[in-house]
Amino acid sequence: MRHKKNKLSVFQAHLPFKSVAVGRVSAVPLQLERRVLFAVGALLLGLAFLYSYFVMTSVSHVVIREDMQYENEKLSGSVARLEQKYLAASVLLTEASAFSNGFTRISKQTFVERGAYTVNTASR
Repeated sequence: MRHKKNKLSVFQAHLPFKSVAVGRVSAVPLQLERRVLFAVGALLLGLAFLYSYFVMTSVSHVVIREDMQYENEKLSGSVARLEQKYLAASVLLTEASAFSNGFTRISKQTFVERGAYTVNTASR
């Protein structure tokens, strides 16, 4: 078999475009691309920082909420125990035991009504 040689045509030897300044034309887009790349990189870095900050804040709020729920349950248990002691002591409380503890009978008694206290009821 015989190989054919590639022959160049007249139009393949040069391009019909003329450049004004050969060195400066390619340098301008590189500076612009470098600035854009730096800005996009800084934006992505800032977004990554904000994402990690919000994730850490969310996790810390969940931990604090769980601690507060635990403290609430603990305090509710202690309130229930104190109420139990109060109810047990109120059953055993009699007039004789009150006098033995140093309480005395008062001569003038003042009673307070249970309900809403407003300006209209105060002027009566």
